[in-house]
Amino acid sequence: MADLTVERARECFHYNPVTGLVVWKIRLANKVRPGDRAGTPDGRQGRFFVGVDGKHYLLHRVIWLLVYGSFPANTVDHIDGDPSNNKLTNLRAATSSEQMKNLKRCRRNKSGCCGVSWDKVKGRWVSQISSGGRAYNLGRYKEYFDAVCARKAAEYKHGFHRNHGRV
Repeated sequence: MADLTVERARECFHYNPVTGLVVWKIRLANKVRPGDRAGTPDGRQGRFFVGVDGKHYLLHRVIWLLVYGSFPANTVDHIDGDPSNNKLTNLRAATSSEQMKNLKRCRRNKSGCCGVSWDKVKGRWVSQISSGGRAYNLGRYKEYFDAVCARKAAEYKHGFHRNHGRV
């Protein structure tokens, strides 16, 4: 079965780029009526899927198709990290590497800053970063502030998104 075409997507959906809302334009098997909100949440990650002609698609990829006329070459990144926010200003085409540079802070993080941790043995703050398949040790610091500054400078140098590490 062929991928969804822009013509079929435009036949099925209406997208409001300001609100991020996608609604159905057609009726589907007594389940969907014109004007109904499109998308079913996946439950785990907050992303939405739509089913068209027996295939399922991520809603933000369908939005990209509707707006730009083709699916993105790689991925669509939600800039603010909220996968349910499908406003056009919140979507960008990105490689998986670029997407990894726009992650929220891991919930297991105890220091409050990605890439900064406490070394109990040395009694110092350790700062590190990974980029381009390489890990970089940025040093050990007496002061937490210095470790965070080293990490933030490295994020800037390696092209991390300004939202990286948000809560």
